[in-house]
Amino acid sequence: MRRLWIAGGAGLTGAALVAACKLDLDESLIDRGDAAASGGSAGTGGAGTGGAGTGGTGGVIQGDGGPCDADTQCTTDAACLEGLCAGGQCLFAVCPTSEACKGRSCEPTSGKCGEPQVYAFKAASLELDGDLACSGNAARCVAALADLVFVATADGKLHAWRTRNAAGPEPLTVDSPTFTVARMVASENRLLVMSAVTSDKVQLAWVDLPSDPKATSLTLSSVGVTLAGATTLGAVYPAGPGGFLAVEANAASFYPAARITPPVPNASTLSAYPSTGLAAGATIVAAAGERLVSFRVDASGKPVVPTFGLVDKAGTSSAQSGSEKSFAFETPTALSAHHFASGFDGTVLWSTNRVFRDGADLPMTKAVVLRWLLAPGSSAFDASAEVDLASYADADWGTVRRGPVALVDASTAVTTVAYPVDPQQTLVRAVQKSGTTLTLGSATAVLPFPVGQIGVAANRKLGFVLTPASATLSLKTTLHVYAPGCG
Repeated sequence: MRRLWIAGGAGLTGAALVAACKLDLDESLIDRGDAAASGGSAGTGGAGTGGAGTGGTGGVIQGDGGPCDADTQCTTDAACLEGLCAGGQCLFAVCPTSEACKGRSCEPTSGKCGEPQVYAFKAASLELDGDLACSGNAARCVAALADLVFVATADGKLHAWRTRNAAGPEPLTVDSPTFTVARMVASENRLLVMSAVTSDKVQLAWVDLPSDPKATSLTLSSVGVTLAGATTLGAVYPAGPGGFLAVEANAASFYPAARITPPVPNASTLSAYPSTGLAAGATIVAAAGERLVSFRVDASGKPVVPTFGLVDKAGTSSAQSGSEKSFAFETPTALSAHHFASGFDGTVLWSTNRVFRDGADLPMTKAVVLRWLLAPGSSAFDASAEVDLASYADADWGTVRRGPVALVDASTAVTTVAYPVDPQQTLVRAVQKSGTTLTLGSATAVLPFPVGQIGVAANRKLGFVLTPASATLSLKTTLHVYAPGCG
């Protein structure tokens, strides 16, 4: 039997799209071409539109190259592929499911799909031996893309799982980095692993999505490069399908940024370029595609309002900051009270304290608000889509209650905040967007760690929260898996 792997397919008919829904395929990948088939959505987010919380197939479709007029004709001897006839063509997916909040796993020994497993909002917990890498910083040691999620541990290992079945993520074999991992970040179709910067030298490694959706091992490519003039990296953001923007924490030099687009030659030099025209007091806080997002708060008067800007052509000699947008509402002056999430598709999310003035005209807060700040491809900052994630007793406006958030798909986010009952714990829940309306998911989960100790990421369908080991609580390093829309 001839087999043709299909990830795009402008020629697929409406019937094929209906069939894709029946198989729980990711419809967003049927008409986006090969690059889309390799991508996904959040380490920090993405643009896939397959229903969050469904069983999921990773959006991989296989056609047999021949016609059909009945599902019974769509058979194959390939392990774990099941299919149906759509638009006169056989389409296949790996262990598809037809119902939301159910998943099936490929059993490698038998080459067959297991029985469907039902899962709730908290779908699974994956315990790991040992402590985290990244100097124990959980936020820098978890990343996700497509149907994969990665965690780095202090023993030098890079752990990976395929998450088509949220209830039973499948462990994959991946090469261990040859250096101590300082941070990881995912773009739409690539994982970047980095060492710390030492005398402008840094070790890079990356994992590209395998072309075989049933691959059980992943290859890590590694090089050493020079980041010209860099001393301390402030952040690294996804920038385009497989690229990244590494930003130096240097306000005096206008936050120079270097583009990293693997494959990168060994011993090459990557140049960082200043964000020319950046306003005084502005800080780089996120990326919107290949643009950087700046943020500042002018505390010289009242009201104390937030201001945002975009740096076009970031990471190049033509980088230029454009006009800014200010909002009328007040916001905390402390940067620690804000969290920004950069989606693969250019979406930017903003989680922070909602500010009000008390009877003595002092700025206070009693809620954490999530705002869908920037839409894909847009240059217009918009704070109209907002929702309070949790409410608290009145407190100083700079009190840190927001946790990390991540974009699951174009209309779904997984969020964390300090648990109102006990702010030393973390409340996890999902948010859905429809137009300018944000709705809190009804299902919640609580983790016994403060928001400053966790890491959050998301791939095309699922959210992940990484918590460190705790001798006090007798807990291991754990990756918690969440399925928005389930519960």
